[in-house]
Amino acid sequence: MPSRAVLLIVSTYVVLDLAVAAHPAAQNDVPVVRAVEPVSVCQGCAVQVVGSRFVDKDMDGTRLLLLRDQQTITATVGSFSRSLEDVPAGGSETLTFELPPSAIAGAWQLIVERDGRRSAPVTFHIVDWAPPTLHTLSPEEAAPGQSVTLTGDNFPAQLIVDLLDQSGRRMSHFDAAAGPQETAIPLPEGTPEGNMLVRIGVRKDGVEWHSQSLPLKVTAVPRVSIDVSMMAPVAPGQWTMLVMDSNSQQIASERVEVEFRQGQHVMISSPNRDQDGRIRVPPSLAPGLVNLRARVWRAGRSSPWSDTVAFDLLAFPADAVIHAIAVVRDGNPFAFWSRIDASDPVEVRPGDRLLVGGEFPFASPRLTLSGSSSPNESIRLQSITARGDAVEVEVPPLVAGEWILRVQSEDVTKAGDASVVIRVER
Repeated sequence: MPSRAVLLIVSTYVVLDLAVAAHPAAQNDVPVVRAVEPVSVCQGCAVQVVGSRFVDKDMDGTRLLLLRDQQTITATVGSFSRSLEDVPAGGSETLTFELPPSAIAGAWQLIVERDGRRSAPVTFHIVDWAPPTLHTLSPEEAAPGQSVTLTGDNFPAQLIVDLLDQSGRRMSHFDAAAGPQETAIPLPEGTPEGNMLVRIGVRKDGVEWHSQSLPLKVTAVPRVSIDVSMMAPVAPGQWTMLVMDSNSQQIASERVEVEFRQGQHVMISSPNRDQDGRIRVPPSLAPGLVNLRARVWRAGRSSPWSDTVAFDLLAFPADAVIHAIAVVRDGNPFAFWSRIDASDPVEVRPGDRLLVGGEFPFASPRLTLSGSSSPNESIRLQSITARGDAVEVEVPPLVAGEWILRVQSEDVTKAGDASVVIRVER
């Protein structure tokens, strides 16, 4: 299962910039381009490049080169992202850019250059300009402030988005950043409830070109969806994160209700909002499948219940798992340890802050440190913040050497704790 804790740490500390999980041995390697998407792209449209080793510590040393015959054009990078799941293979990175106007139709080669090192060229084709088309939008029912994803073809890096009433009168008009075939827009606050139309467009030579319109229902309390694949399996009585899909998470609600249904046994619980949505599985349930569904409340109104999903309860209590540790020194991101890439023990100093992320199926996780030479003597760490699947603590004054960081239940007589070796330096 993908590590939600890794994603939480990355978003909290803004990817620890681009130094996250960067291996010194890999920094001298040339960039690798795995794909250019789409392989046929219209003039002035957005292009996505997927590969690895595109960026070192920042993007200053990265260039995109387009080559055709004796012509070389430098394109401007519009956006950069990195996926942590593929770090052992060198990282999965994505660059997005818009084709410069001087790039004429025909076959071109693309090269990513980083600090003078160039990738092998990859061929793609530029075709004549065409206005954008709109194929789908998701979800088809959304609330003001919620994000709606639009897909289509011939997207430039900047799109016009129009919200229209049923008569075609323009209600909202704004620009949105886009990838080659997708963009996500937040519905403006104050958008009235009811049936609307969405279209996209582009300005070219002083003229606006528009796509066809697709219907969108605006409601204050749209239906939510549970992403059970991202929920850590636990036993009855244990705690897990209620994970809803990205669109559902954007709904500002007064409360969330979750129904647990197992045979004739039905219970409704609410997640712990102070701990980023952790919820306790009713202890009266039995191991095996339980059906879940959820709804949200806003301004005294409830959404419809979500679709029902099956969640498999364990026969034995789940252990805690530490997925990642972010180190912050003097207020700045300093280092990152991830179980995914089997990093060496993270090195810390007294006074450093650690954001420890993982799956902690306890009511109140406690963090302790014990020396390798005396594992039975532990130091309790005071939590600075706790967000359900991440706890922030400060490293106390310790002697140099290896220490064992543990996450345990408040009831330390129970099994199921997780541990990671860290190295304290002076």
